[in-house]
Amino acid sequence: MNYRSNTDIVKQSLTMQEVAVFYGFKIQRGNVMPCPLHSEKTASCHLYERSFYCFGCGVGGDVIKFVQLYFDLKFPQAMAKLNTDFGLSLNLTGQADRRAVSQHIIRRKNEEAFKKWLNYALDCINVYHRFLWHERKHPESPYFHEALSELEKLEYYFDCLIINPEDFFKTNREAVKVIDGRLERICRDLRREQYIG
Repeated sequence: MNYRSNTDIVKQSLTMQEVAVFYGFKIQRGNVMPCPLHSEKTASCHLYERSFYCFGCGVGGDVIKFVQLYFDLKFPQAMAKLNTDFGLSLNLTGQADRRAVSQHIIRRKNEEAFKKWLNYALDCINVYHRFLWHERKHPESPYFHEALSELEKLEYYFDCLIINPEDFFKTNREAVKVIDGRLERICRDLRREQYIG
């Protein structure tokens, strides 16, 4: 059994926070939670990126040790549980399937990049919408006509992002870049007006 390389893959692929959340724990501010290994009134189990440590009972370890202790499993069983629960595609009876693991890591990185883009898109559209919403009340504003023509489209973008963000990413990714560029020009214009005025 090739547990050494599989162990490294599990430790590199999973964060302590995602393992704890997956198994139903609520993480509090400061990355702490009540220790699942003993009863306590205040949260004393600290979660780090790849490990945990409970200052109440003095127990700590990595994600594999956490699963071993929480589910009362032996090491091979904990590896198998993490492999199954997180879809790591490890071959625990022989050599690790490097291609499957690489695909899993790439898939996770793509998911993280998409979440980052989604937050960026929501921020851009929200800021632009709020600005134009304010400007639509002022016919003398140089942005009044832009507000009248763009607000409905921005509300449509909001709906699309909420209903089907993946499809919006495929079809309107460039529109978000245009909005971001437009916001930069508006900020530049407003700073110039403030400086001159």
